[in-house]
Amino acid sequence: MISIMPFGSCRIHRPFIKFDSGILYKNLRDNFCLEQPGCGFFHSPFEIFQVLKFLICGFPSSEFLPFIFRKENPRTTPGNEFSSELEKSILAGQTPVGFLNKMPDILLLEISSLSYFRHPSGLFFHHNPNFKLNASYSDIYPDGYYKKFFPELAVVNGVGDVEGVSDVFFNIKKIVGNTKVVVVGHLVNPAKPNSVRVNVNSTVEAAASVAGVNYFDNTKFVEEYGYLIDSAGNTDIHHLSHQGELAYGQGLQDFIENILV
Repeated sequence: MISIMPFGSCRIHRPFIKFDSGILYKNLRDNFCLEQPGCGFFHSPFEIFQVLKFLICGFPSSEFLPFIFRKENPRTTPGNEFSSELEKSILAGQTPVGFLNKMPDILLLEISSLSYFRHPSGLFFHHNPNFKLNASYSDIYPDGYYKKFFPELAVVNGVGDVEGVSDVFFNIKKIVGNTKVVVVGHLVNPAKPNSVRVNVNSTVEAAASVAGVNYFDNTKFVEEYGYLIDSAGNTDIHHLSHQGELAYGQGLQDFIENILV
């Protein structure tokens, strides 16, 4: 059995398990299983490494943990519901217990943003946490969550480059032992490429090459299957179509089998 642990947004979870039109789809072959982290969604490599380190090595005692996590609607995260013990610790102001005792065969990382929000303590904050204040994504633009709601925290916004992202990948490799690391980027339509997403993907691919981790290019799934069309007939450029997600999940499993040979 090949175990996969995905870190990222719903875009990296939905290809394996998701609800669509009220139906639960499990898109895993018999020789694969998911080991879900149960700590919400993340977008930048800096957020992912930080939380992965907490899960493996232990959490810091910090009053700022509510700014590091975001709990999503459980219906959007089937199988990856937010850990009740982690949630209780955050809400009670207690130090959570690291609960990742067994590493998977594959650590699958989706990097959809190079932006980071760093607190003077050195902690990387989530760009829209919801334990202190549950703001909608539309509410935080254009100023951003911290500038608008918590300017006193003096959070600094920055953008990672190839060197910074490759350093993160090197650090991840150091703490995951024999687990193989696979990274993917954002969804880019090659017929109408978004320049920000193109930069994210080219940076992640270059950093993966420097650090010696596996990069999986998901562009062909956007090209072949297109983006999701919502119930109102609008194109949702943040998600693949239903069939595209299923094909993406199968493509990832093909890729993983090949690198484990």
